[in-house]
Amino acid sequence: MKKKVILAGGGGLVVLAVVAFMVVGSAGVPKAPPDYTSQRGQESYYSAELHYEDLAPFIGNLKGSRSKLFVKVSLTIVYRLGPEIADAKSLFTARKALLADRLNMVFGSKGFEEVEGAERRAAIKEELKVQIQSAIFPDKRGRVDDVLYREFYVQ
Repeated sequence: MKKKVILAGGGGLVVLAVVAFMVVGSAGVPKAPPDYTSQRGQESYYSAELHYEDLAPFIGNLKGSRSKLFVKVSLTIVYRLGPEIADAKSLFTARKALLADRLNMVFGSKGFEEVEGAERRAAIKEELKVQIQSAIFPDKRGRVDDVLYREFYVQ
C-alpha cells in the first residue's frame, strides 16, 4: 500500500513541476513580433494617416531620337504605411537613384502628344504610381495612394 501512495505522490509532483516550469519558464521568453506578411496589400493593413514626400524636380527628354523636347516635373508622393514601418523617408532617400531611373523610363517612353492634356497626364499619374510603388515598397509594407504634380512643363 505504501508503494502506491508514494507512486501517486511522485506523479503529482511531476505534474506540478511541469506546470510550474511552463508558467515561470515562458514568462521570461519574449514573444515573436506579429507576422504581417499575409496582410500586406490589403486595405486594413495600412494606417489611415497620409504621408507626403516631395521629390526633387525631374528633367528629362521626351521620346524621339531627334526630339529636342524635354519635360520638367515636380512630384509629391502621397502614401500610407503598414505597421512594420515607422518612417519611410529613409526609403525615399536610399532609393533616389531607382526613382530617377523609373521617372526616366516613364517620361522617356512618351512623345509630346502623350504628355499633353489632362486625360493623358492622369494616365501618366497611374503609371507613375505603379512604378513608384514597385521602387519604394516592393514588399507592400507601404502603399502609394497618389502622385501629385507640383510642376509639369514641356519645352
